[in-house]
Amino acid sequence: MTRPPANPGGRGRPGPWVWLERRLGLGEAFRQRYLERQVPALRGWPQYFHRCLGGLSLLLLVVQLLTGLFLLLHYRPEPGQALASLMRMEAQVWGGWALRRAHAVGGNLLPWLVSLHMLKVLWRGAFHDPRELNWLSGALLWLASLAMLVSGGLLPATQGAWRGLATLCQALGLDPPGLEGLGLAHGLHLGLPWLMLLALWAHLAMVRRLGLAEPL
Repeated sequence: MTRPPANPGGRGRPGPWVWLERRLGLGEAFRQRYLERQVPALRGWPQYFHRCLGGLSLLLLVVQLLTGLFLLLHYRPEPGQALASLMRMEAQVWGGWALRRAHAVGGNLLPWLVSLHMLKVLWRGAFHDPRELNWLSGALLWLASLAMLVSGGLLPATQGAWRGLATLCQALGLDPPGLEGLGLAHGLHLGLPWLMLLALWAHLAMVRRLGLAEPL
């Protein structure tokens, strides 16, 4: 690819693509592979949801990460301050209540979308050779989304949430952590996104290398 002059004609400044190409080595191959890649045409909402459950899960995960970073700025992981810090954020920060609701709703929807995506892959038999690792990485993402849902529900440190956790622990034969387990839930909720991003990178890399399994 012939590199255009930095200042053609001696007038104005180079465009943003030329600026990036000069500094990052972005060329025609990158543009064709990532910026001009063709995707299948979709007709109607039923086909959209049928073919894009994985993409919708990815979009919802991005929303969760962005809203979670905002909540992290105001949340205090202490038994006496957890819920109060969230209430202060909703009352004093513009749009805080909307972002908290979006994060809570997204946390409940994400496991459902990932579950539907996995059921579709299972129904179509798209987990067979050579896509076994795609299935395993997707299963890891599903488990992580469930763990995020449980740990996120504990962060407000309400009595109802901890009673529910105690009931679950008793059903599994485990000792309930009590309110002192808030730090563990907070650490888990902060650490799991890194695991999800790693699994997601591997999942997307394998999907891109092997392509989609028809008729998925």
